[in-house]
Amino acid sequence: MLIPSLIALTIAIIAVYTSFKTAEEIEVVTAVLTALICLLISIICSPVILKVPLVAALLIGGQSLASILGWYILSSAE
Repeated sequence: MLIPSLIALTIAIIAVYTSFKTAEEIEVVTAVLTALICLLISIICSPVILKVPLVAALLIGGQSLASILGWYILSSAE
C-alpha cells in the first residue's frame, strides 16, 4: 500500500505545482481537483499510524476544508 500512496502523493504535488504556474482558470480548477483526489487516495492507502495524527491535526486546527480550499483557490487565482 505504500507504493500507491507515494504515486498518488507525487501526482498531487505535481498538480499543485501546475495550478500555481497556470494562468487559465479551468486548468487551475482541474489541477486542484486532481490534487484533492490524489491526496484522498494517498490518505486512504496510508497506514493507520499516519491517519490518526492527520485527522487529529485537522480537527484541532479549527479550519474547515472549505475555508482551506477557498484560500487555495483565491491565492492561486491572483
